[in-house]
Amino acid sequence: MDRNTCQEALLIYHRERRRKLIESYGQLNAFAKKGQIVFAGSSLMERFPLGELKQDLDIPQIIYNRGVGGFTTEEYYQVLEPCIFALRPSKLFLNIGTNDMAQEGFSVEKLRQNYTRILKKIRENIPDCQVYLMAYYPVNDVEAFEETCEPVSFLTRNNGNIRASNQMVEELAKEFGFHFVDVNQDLCDGAGRLRKELTQEGLHLWPKAYEIILGRLKAYL
Repeated sequence: MDRNTCQEALLIYHRERRRKLIESYGQLNAFAKKGQIVFAGSSLMERFPLGELKQDLDIPQIIYNRGVGGFTTEEYYQVLEPCIFALRPSKLFLNIGTNDMAQEGFSVEKLRQNYTRILKKIRENIPDCQVYLMAYYPVNDVEAFEETCEPVSFLTRNNGNIRASNQMVEELAKEFGFHFVDVNQDLCDGAGRLRKELTQEGLHLWPKAYEIILGRLKAYL
């Protein structure tokens, strides 16, 4: 099997996995309690190990994870109903857009436009929900890891674009009257990169990173 065939097969696999995941969320929503807390976004949210980490949280609400790995803002916009609105959350923590940075022709302005569409839809459908927009986490593109990313992964998904995008998200939070949550200070090394011991391959996080993040989120939960 040549490289192109492998890549196409991988794309089909991930597309089908996401479809089934969203279908599963739709079925689970029938059993879920309304008015709880929802964590939503792409893979950095889907991989949040809430089942294990939230056991020590002294909160009455249930936390539902509705992350979909690999989704961009445009793709997540299409599944807002099964991932968020069907649950009628009282609080929503959103981290979506990092995959946009890996797209050809990425710009912060285009991300702003797509993110704005999502926030308008959220405000229209769940106006009483407290919305928390998560800052994008930094990356580490200089350390060597056992599991590696292709160098192209960091061409536009780099810390410069992440900082610019975080400023944009903070501005949107103020514009919509939502909250902006930045926990990156605890995740960064001295050079502003994601700490090596917290990341699997420079992008995705180990559970100990999520432990730090959840610790900072307790005040909002």
